[in-house]
Amino acid sequence: MDVESIQKRLREFATERDWNQYHSPKNLSFASEVEAAELMEIFRFWAGFDQPSKYIALFYNFDDLSWAEDELIGYGGPKKIAAVEARAPCTNTICTGANSGLGIGPFPSVGVGRFGIHQPDSQDEYRYGRLHIHEYTHAVQASSWIGSSNHPQSGANNNSPCWLIEGNAHFAGTTNYEDYLALRINAVKSRHYKEPFNDYSRSKILDYYNNNAPFVCIGKSDYVLGYSVGFLTFEALSAITESNSSMYLYKYMSSGRTFEEAFEIIYGSSWEEAKPVLASYVSSTINQFFN
Repeated sequence: MDVESIQKRLREFATERDWNQYHSPKNLSFASEVEAAELMEIFRFWAGFDQPSKYIALFYNFDDLSWAEDELIGYGGPKKIAAVEARAPCTNTICTGANSGLGIGPFPSVGVGRFGIHQPDSQDEYRYGRLHIHEYTHAVQASSWIGSSNHPQSGANNNSPCWLIEGNAHFAGTTNYEDYLALRINAVKSRHYKEPFNDYSRSKILDYYNNNAPFVCIGKSDYVLGYSVGFLTFEALSAITESNSSMYLYKYMSSGRTFEEAFEIIYGSSWEEAKPVLASYVSSTINQFFN
């Protein structure tokens, strides 16, 4: 997918909805170039790792839900599943979140990102590039299983603790140091420091690590801790090796290694030995944010 084709699709999307009456040609051109540049940055971000054979990014508001469903069906998604997946980033009244993964209909290696558009979200700087990288990272995580599994996304889900799924994606969602410093504070201080998850003691973080079993952790109420505890866990691990080391966990797991085996290969320590140290670091870092 090149910048020119992305810009063309965005212009067609705006024309179909008569958005031109609200924007000048100059503004529309600038907006499409910015959006296209953000998308292209994602593809470069994980260069060197297995990536989806194609990535479909759908951006829509609540009024465009039927359009999103039709797009998913047009790409091969079953009608009932398309209806559910189109609503993934939405509530009963607005589309404001994002959801991404690998596989649509008969195409298990195709990534799909669903991005809800809601006007108040324009105030959130995370929406300008970092969210795109975060969601595309989820598709890259599963891409390591392309060729070795009929359902690569299941391969990632069945092997990954949830702190790894979201921590890896959230840590990847920024490309400069100033943005990173702001993100690491907001990741904890915003929606993630609320009951019942307002105890970030070392013992509680250890409990979270221990109870974060692959697959069964998906959908649990403590899944949100991947954005805070998982994020800071990868901050510490990246200081040990390099910032993309977490994606190597997926490469080793896709070749038959367990998470624990892959961890020891990459970081030179067993997961059992590392957990208490990481829990202490995450706990002390979060406490610093509030003192």
